[in-house]
Formats: sequence, structure tokens, C-alpha cells
Amino acid sequence: GNLPQSLMLIYSVLVGMYVVLKIKSKITSKPLFDFNINRKNKRKILIIFILVSAMVMYNFLANMVIVTDEYIAIHTTFNPVGKTYGYEDIEKIKAGYDHKGEAYYEIWISGKGYDLTDLITANEKYEDTYDEIYVFDKIAAKYNIKKETSHNDEDISNLDDKYKKKFAEILDN
Repeated sequence: GNLPQSLMLIYSVLVGMYVVLKIKSKITSKPLFDFNINRKNKRKILIIFILVSAMVMYNFLANMVIVTDEYIAIHTTFNPVGKTYGYEDIEKIKAGYDHKGEAYYEIWISGKGYDLTDLITANEKYEDTYDEIYVFDKIAAKYNIKKETSHNDEDISNLDDKYKKKFAEILDN
């Protein structure tokens, strides 16, 4: 995965731990933590928490790739407005399974790879991300974009058979 997803995961775990500790303190009638925090420091901690929350959410939401039949729009933390590319701007496509058995489908534009399997399907006409990638792959094929695929490490993938089959169709297209 990438940094925004890792930050979101860490943040989610920390918030989850806080909620569990808060519930435990309500049930046991013991304080959440065993050390005293004065009112002034509580306010500082709350402000820091809100700022970190806002930064993590912004980072998570600002980094996205939007794929349509006509163009690809890439939004990043430092360019939230995004930049639009045509299919002819795609240098190459790399797809397969990494050494952990996780599927990847990267498009390379201006020397940088963007993994489309990390996308959350926003288009309601697709059942899942693999359906969306399949349609994208069919359109990309019309542009004769160089495509490198590999079934290596497919056997160690923990994808459901349904998704393995869909991804195999993409690899073999």
C-alpha cells in the first residue's frame, strides 16, 4: 500500500484503541488513564488530535485517481485540483501479483506509477474495482499501450476465487 493508506490504518487503530479504553473505563468506573492531565493540557491534546485528524483525512481524500472512458485525473496532496491525462499519455501498464500475493494494476504516467487496485469504486455501474479495471483495460488496449503482466505469486494470493478469475481475465486481455 501507499503512505495515505498506512496513515489511515494507524490512525484507525489508535482511535479504535481509544474507544475500547473509554468503554472499559465506563464499565469499570476507573479512569481512562492512570495519570492526571490538567484542563489546559486536555485542551492542547484535543486541538492536536483535531489537527492530526484533519491532516490524515485530507491526505486520505486528496490522493485519488479518477478514471473515465475519456481521461484519467490524478489528485494528490500537493495538487488537490488534480491533473487530467488522456489514455495516450499512459506510458505503460504493469499488472500482476506482488511477492505477498496482492494484486496490482499500475498505470505509468510521466514516470510515476498509480495502482488502480487501491481505488475505491466510486462508479455505481461497477460491482467492484476489478470490473472497473477490466473496462479501463479494454479501453487502454485500443491505444496499444505496452502492458507487462505476470501470474507469478497468484497461488499465494488470498483473493476470493471470484476476484482471482476477474483479475486473470484482466491479465490475459
